[in-house]
Amino acid sequence: MSNQVEEKVLNKVAESANAVAAKSGNGTAGKAEGNIKFTMEAYEFQGKLHIRTTSSKVPLKLYAQIYLNGFPSNPNTGYTKDHQIKKSHDVWNTGLDWGMGYGCALIIDTYDSPYTYEYVCKYTT
Repeated sequence: MSNQVEEKVLNKVAESANAVAAKSGNGTAGKAEGNIKFTMEAYEFQGKLHIRTTSSKVPLKLYAQIYLNGFPSNPNTGYTKDHQIKKSHDVWNTGLDWGMGYGCALIIDTYDSPYTYEYVCKYTT
């Protein structure tokens, strides 16, 4: 079984601790805007499903999640396993047996409203 790789560039306004905040004329922090490039790869190592992620910047609320029954309309529900991404190059041993049918996704808090998440990358093994 070959590795699965998904790549995406997200261009959104982000308010996060890791974003560089632009200062407005009155000295208050504004919103940072720019492109963030994400890649996600699922692969087998010692019989287990591993997820390798990279991102050009790491937003404050970026998660890798595994779903068993397709991708729900609300990305932050119905997942079997999740892992917060805290580094620009991250490897996660999910502990799940390698196989077909896993929905793998990167999700991010969009800050559009409290607890609003969207898919950044997603695919099925």
